[in-house]
Amino acid sequence: MAGEPLDLHEVSTLMNYERASTEPRFRHAKLRELALDGAFDTRVSLPSGVWGSQENHPVKRGFIFDAEKPSGLVPEKDLPDLPSNMLGGKSLASTKDLTEADLELIYREARDHDGCYTAVSLFQHFFDLFPPATPLRVRTASGTDFETKISARVILEFYVFAPRQVSVSKMLPLGQTYITGSDNKSLHAVVGFGRPGAQNVEVVADLASMQFGIHGRGSGGEMFQLEPMDRWYDFIERVAQGLEPAKAGAARITRHPWGDDWLKGCAERVKDRWDNRSTKPWCAFCGAPSPTKRCPCKGPWYCSPAHQRSAWKFHKRYCTVQSKK
Repeated sequence: MAGEPLDLHEVSTLMNYERASTEPRFRHAKLRELALDGAFDTRVSLPSGVWGSQENHPVKRGFIFDAEKPSGLVPEKDLPDLPSNMLGGKSLASTKDLTEADLELIYREARDHDGCYTAVSLFQHFFDLFPPATPLRVRTASGTDFETKISARVILEFYVFAPRQVSVSKMLPLGQTYITGSDNKSLHAVVGFGRPGAQNVEVVADLASMQFGIHGRGSGGEMFQLEPMDRWYDFIERVAQGLEPAKAGAARITRHPWGDDWLKGCAERVKDRWDNRSTKPWCAFCGAPSPTKRCPCKGPWYCSPAHQRSAWKFHKRYCTVQSKK
């Protein structure tokens, strides 16, 4: 596989898995309660005005988590946090009927709180592990498909006005509170990629889009946005009432809430998994290791038929079996 380009869609899937499954704010967090109307059964204190206005913020989603130490023989650092292990001993009855898709959405909404700069920093750390001229394949669900270099990228920062959803995550027992959407104006950062020699960004990678709720899913079924610029603007119009450029063209940023060690570790694990992709595949939808089902085209692997269905909108563009039908 020497000389084979990095695939932006595949490494984005791996980045999101490694970032979410070890996210420091929600490490070993178990979902106790889901509130869809801003009212919790669990008695907790929230900042004044956290839910915004009914007119500007019609969707309200709240999550209460308990930090539970894992038990068993497996070292704590080796236990990933996943949607499948997000319910715990204190989970209320209202969480028992949540589907796999419900849990996946909550898992991503919580971990993407204010996650855009962390995601951009993760891109930086990952690409730092390769020479600047390393080839990169950029593919989207809409059919955009070109090869560029990892150096042909820029950081784009925007002001997002009046998100339509407010989401709140409360971590017990210490009571840390994480909020998305209550501010009328907030910064949001993405990474833009262009063709070699082009002056304009063509495709945007937004790995923290799920903080805005279910509409943050990519058009290919992804739990992130990897879209041509115009389609990414369409996504913003679905989740907020306005957008305004704040800064464009930065080569690097240093704004992220935690130190570099965790993110560098994520980047190194992504590179190791990419380098060993022929012998250690991953689910093309969620990025988890040890998938059990493979597309007949002998391309991507999946955890389950449900994840294969979720990823089909993207893969059908590139499936060699489908293209022969």
